[in-house]
Amino acid sequence: MATIGKLLLLISFLSLTALIPKDDPFIRWEEGDRLTWKEFQGKVPRNRPEAARTTSSINFSYRYDGKSSVRFEAFAAFHLKESWVKNGSEEKDLLEHEQRHFDVTEWFVRILRKRVQEHRFTQRNLSRDYDRLFEDTHAELQQMQRKYDKETRHSLLKKEQKIWEAKIDSALHALRDYDNTFIEVRVYQ
Repeated sequence: MATIGKLLLLISFLSLTALIPKDDPFIRWEEGDRLTWKEFQGKVPRNRPEAARTTSSINFSYRYDGKSSVRFEAFAAFHLKESWVKNGSEEKDLLEHEQRHFDVTEWFVRILRKRVQEHRFTQRNLSRDYDRLFEDTHAELQQMQRKYDKETRHSLLKKEQKIWEAKIDSALHALRDYDNTFIEVRVYQ
């Protein structure tokens, strides 16, 4: 099988999307696993107003057999060296807020998997269509991350934070059929 493409995009909240080095250590999102402050290993930038930052991404790749099927892999990753917390800010509520950024990334990974599974790919349009599905999902993810921070004021509004936690849990539950990292789909002539 030939590898058609692999792309790793970084979603660094409140900043632009950038490419991540291949040697960047990351943690895959796993049901029930929770982040701890020890995983926030990045250097804190100067003059940043926020107390912490989660950097996560949608990682994807696919292999086409050259005939009639393609195997997609998509997962959410938390980037240890790009995520950081200011000294003295390591509070439980803030950690939960940062965990939920990672959870939102998983939410949109599941949306991408669903879209891939429901899409009718052709040999001629495989790469273009997948790129479009990814780019659309990625743009929606970035928008949702900004909305989450705005509505919770980066976890400072406790009531709104709880509302978002329930919303994220509900979305993950609703998309539970798309929690498998790998998807195999048919490619049409």
